[in-house]
Amino acid sequence: MPDYIKEIAALKEEFKDKVEILCGLETDYVTGVTEPFAITKEKYHLDYLIGGVHLVGNSANPEELWFIDGPKWEIYDEGLKKFFDGDIRKGVRRFFEQTNEMIEREEFDIIAHFDKIKMHNRDRYFHEDEAWYRKLAMETLDLVHQKGLIVEVNTRGIYKKRYNGFYPSPWLMAEAHKMGVPMIISSDAHHYSELTLEFEAAEEALWQANGSRHCERNVVTHKKPHRNSFGGEKTI
Repeated sequence: MPDYIKEIAALKEEFKDKVEILCGLETDYVTGVTEPFAITKEKYHLDYLIGGVHLVGNSANPEELWFIDGPKWEIYDEGLKKFFDGDIRKGVRRFFEQTNEMIEREEFDIIAHFDKIKMHNRDRYFHEDEAWYRKLAMETLDLVHQKGLIVEVNTRGIYKKRYNGFYPSPWLMAEAHKMGVPMIISSDAHHYSELTLEFEAAEEALWQANGSRHCERNVVTHKKPHRNSFGGEKTI
């Protein structure tokens, strides 16, 4: 971490007259385990934070963590069986509860892939059009709106061939648009070669969610957001 912070600081100084560079971090949230986001932000002098859930804690025992991410669906299945007795509704509910805790308790700017629980599901355990699932997802989106967070539109599942769509799904993008929730396209890149993968497809999905090719673009800095209205996706 110190090397990352040092390198970004050096680049900020080198290119200060050409472009504003922000230093950010995606921070995982695990109930009762992770350091408060505000402390992390202050400790490393970060400009912004992305909050996400990748490890779902069984509410009865925070030490038992269900890993919902990564390349192997077998780990998802094993965790569901081990920690939630194979009850997908119980596991999904806990994912959204933990996400809601993060939104309510922590200070951050962008919410990462907030429906990623679907990635290794692959329509095997549940379908997104089921009422119980949509209720949970919408409760989280309502909280996102209340807290003024930015929703990440994440393309990684597609180009890594782990999921055939975006996080969040198009129906959630449409609901976010109705609420006026700002969205940002992100590749969730782990290598510079991945930085803009599937961005054009994500732009198209956002335009479809918007119902037209004219929407408000949000430009956000660590100082103050300002807005312009013209054709394009919602982004920062």
